[in-house]
Formats: sequence, structure tokens, C-alpha cells
Amino acid sequence: MNNYNFDKIEQEIKEFINNLNINDLNYLPSKKGYNKNGQKLQLGFFCYALKTLLTLNDEKIHSKEFIKKIKTKINSYQIDNNSNYESYFIDQEYASAYKKKYPLIFIKNLIKFLIGRIRLSEINPSKKFYEFIRAETKQSIATISEFNLN
Repeated sequence: MNNYNFDKIEQEIKEFINNLNINDLNYLPSKKGYNKNGQKLQLGFFCYALKTLLTLNDEKIHSKEFIKKIKTKINSYQIDNNSNYESYFIDQEYASAYKKKYPLIFIKNLIKFLIGRIRLSEINPSKKFYEFIRAETKQSIATISEFNLN
């Protein structure tokens, strides 16, 4: 049987997650190996880091000030205009990066369709964008719920 020191592993994970926090709740996806877009994207990494800290019962999650900052940050991603995405939680950096690649994604999808790799309904890149923001919205709502931020 292996003799794991789970307290040490837990502490190392907390330190790792906290080291990904580059400034006031802006978490990197990793310390090395991310690209220019990876450094700008926030919402998904933010929720993942918070859930990890919550699971490990990090001391920060008991701070009312920390919880207030979490609520403010998550709510800042919610769309509140009358667009098709009203009430969704969207990382605008992701949306911008995706829209820049939209023509290329469309061409790739068209080729994939022509060679039989995807269905006709999957050619439009907006479908994948919608799936992604739906997933990010679910992740955000789950984080709000887990921290009782309603």
C-alpha cells in the first residue's frame, strides 16, 4: 500500500491554485504553456480555481470580503442587455477571440462536412459558440450556488 501524505498533497494543490492567481482573482490556466488568449480568458479558470479551493476548504473561502469579490467578479460576466445571450455568463475575451476565427472555423467546418466528418447542422460556427457559452453559464451558476451568492 502506498503511503500518501494527503495533507501535504492538499496543501500543494492549494498553493498551486493560489500561484495561478496573477492578480485579484485572475487565474491563469497554468504557470507555463498558455498562449496569448489563455492569459486573457478568465471566467472558466476562475470558476475552476474557486471550486478547487472550496473542495479543499481553503481558508480564503471563509472570508466575507473574498466572497464579496467572487460575487462581483462572476456577476460582471453576466450579459444584461437585450441580445440573444441575455442572462448568460460570457467571457468577452473568449467571444472576441472566437469571432476573429469565425471565417476560418466556417471553412474548416465546411470541409469537414464535405468529407463526411460532421453534419450539415454543425457547419455554422455559432453552434459551437452557443454550446460553449451555455457550458460557461452552467459553470458560473454552479459556482454561484456553491458559494451561496444568490
